[in-house]
Amino acid sequence: MIQRVVLIRLRPQHRTSADRRQIAEHARDVLGSIPLLSELTVAPAADGRTGGQWDLVVLAQLADLDAAEAYRVDRTHRAFADLYLRPLAETVRVYHFALE
Repeated sequence: MIQRVVLIRLRPQHRTSADRRQIAEHARDVLGSIPLLSELTVAPAADGRTGGQWDLVVLAQLADLDAAEAYRVDRTHRAFADLYLRPLAETVRVYHFALE
């Protein structure tokens, strides 16, 4: 099982609680429709220390690295990342971890 961790820093004009909530909701709706994901969590920073660096985290569980690659190039995921999120985000970092 692979845990995909996506850390998102929004552009300053989108760092409001309302924007974070709306972006998280949209991410859950769109990304949650992708069958490759066995689990999806989207959450805002919980404290000031984290919020000073990152606004949102997307945690997605996938079966294996092949599924992670298929997800990366999935049409729905690409549309969300490239067309919706990119204009709102200042920085996006993606990491994969093997779950035991």
